[in-house]
Parts: sequence; structure tokens; C-alpha cells
Amino acid sequence: MVINKALDHKLSELFSSFGYRHINLPVLGPTELFLRKSGGEMAAQIYDFADASGNQICLRPEFTAPIMRHYLDHATEESLPVRWHYGGPVFRHNLRNSTAGENRGQFTQIGAELIGTDTVLADAELLILATRILPVSYTHLTLPTNREV
Repeated sequence: MVINKALDHKLSELFSSFGYRHINLPVLGPTELFLRKSGGEMAAQIYDFADASGNQICLRPEFTAPIMRHYLDHATEESLPVRWHYGGPVFRHNLRNSTAGENRGQFTQIGAELIGTDTVLADAELLILATRILPVSYTHLTLPTNREV
């Protein structure tokens, strides 16, 4: 699934209307960052390799770990709660559900993170935001059903 520019703009406006700031995160990251969060299951799915210095790095398999790392690295610069939204390619081997001709190694992920509050209002905010995403995006997306992405 590729997010076209018109959809990307509409989603960015929606997230911004709720006070979420866009965050750009690197496509490459330390392999250990993702393995620490997800362990063995993720290890079988990531595209990892050694860089020129011998460090194990991988293509981003998801956004949560790099967002939390960014938050921890910049916590003193942020006031709580922090609202960020993101979108972009993520990369995973998904050999179980691949069929001939499908590119199952790269897909687009969008999302929002609300960090620094644990109130029921925060949960409600994210649920309301989620319900508003579908009407904005349903004409632009093809969503897989009845199988893992």
C-alpha cells in the first residue's frame, strides 16, 4: 500500500487538528533497538545487516521503538503530553503469507502516539482520532482482510 500525496496531506491535516506534530524518523536503525522491544519473532522478520563499521543495523520494521527512543533522547525538550504522528515505509519479511508476485517486504504504516498521560481521556482521544481516519482514507486505501499484513 502506498500513500499518495493527497491522502498524506489529508491525514496530516487530521492529525494536526488534534494537536499531533509530524515526526520524521530514520529508515535505518540499530537492530538491537527493535529486538529489545519484540524479541525472537521480530528477529525472523527484519532485514538486518552490518554497516561499514560492523554495527548491526536494519531497515525499520515498525515505528514504536524509534519514536520512544526519540522521546527519551529529547525528553527534556518536550512538555507532556507529547502528541506525534508518523507515516512511511516499514520493512519485514513475511514469508508465511507471501504469494508469488507480491511484494510483502515493504508496506506503509501510519499512526499517532500520545505520550505522557494515562487518563481515560487520552484513550478516548485516540479512539476518536481512529474513527476519523477511516472516512478520510477509505477511498484511497486497499486494506487487507482475513490475513496478516
